[in-house]
Amino acid sequence: MEVATGGLGTISYQWEQSTDSTNWSNATGTSNTANYTTPILTSNMYYRRKAPAANCGGTISSNSALVTVAANITQSNPDPTTICSGSTHYFDLTVASGGIGTITYKWQQSTNGSSWSDAQIAKQQSALKL
Repeated sequence: MEVATGGLGTISYQWEQSTDSTNWSNATGTSNTANYTTPILTSNMYYRRKAPAANCGGTISSNSALVTVAANITQSNPDPTTICSGSTHYFDLTVASGGIGTITYKWQQSTNGSSWSDAQIAKQQSALKL
């Protein structure tokens, strides 16, 4: 956000927050700065910046900005299993949820649990048959 201009003297700032864009309170941790970093958020929050006109009276406010908090992405984990050589196993996980947008899947495989490569089958499915 650009700094406020005009008036006489030094311009001070006050950041405000609101859950409904109507009822405002001073934002946590603001210290008269032109820019603001929010604390860790767990719900949506509106923010705006107020700038009193230095030595001229009156205060201007920026438009409000909504910070939307998306749920963390979650998914189930496959159960470890043992199969006989030459056999197959079907992994069926619940569909991942949370985040924002479309979830895509990429299955990976490893022989040691630390070096992974993309599996060449069932790339965007929540289930995998090996």
